[in-house]
Amino acid sequence: NNTLSFHELPQETQLSIERKRLAGYCHKAYKKVNHTREETRETTVCQCENSFYVDTVRAFRDRHDLNEVKRCNNLVVIHDSLQLAHKCILNSFYGARWYRMEMGGIVCTTGSTIIKRTRELVEQIGRPLELDTDGIWCVLPATFPENYELITRDPSRPKVVISYPYSLLNLIIKDHYTNDQ
Repeated sequence: NNTLSFHELPQETQLSIERKRLAGYCHKAYKKVNHTREETRETTVCQCENSFYVDTVRAFRDRHDLNEVKRCNNLVVIHDSLQLAHKCILNSFYGARWYRMEMGGIVCTTGSTIIKRTRELVEQIGRPLELDTDGIWCVLPATFPENYELITRDPSRPKVVISYPYSLLNLIIKDHYTNDQ
């Protein structure tokens, strides 16, 4: 049996297999493999803060029962549900109230840039599998810290566990994409 594992194949063969798999996935998931159209446009966009938007998002974020949050603190389902709810609310703003094609373009370009930078970072650490606006699927080395435990002085909460990958990505977003108006 002369079967080679994927990693034993020549680099060109590996790339060819990956391209075929990716093209097959794109065709199956998006019903197309490649469709590119480039347009050049010019416009002016006012980026003044609209407190209604910010206040609405903050009010939703801060509206929770503290006892319930404490009770469910370690449940991933809560985190995922809140993240999905925030995403739905933020996405609803894209096409509502202040809808402008220019702002939609800015949102999409910023999202695309964030995804590209995230892919570049993940490639330095591990292997990206799929990156889109819904999440990041990647393979990280077993030695890469997934969670980091902080010891506190608060006896009611002696330790806090944070996700190292989430924190790393959140820091990049804060440093490069915060609009400090």
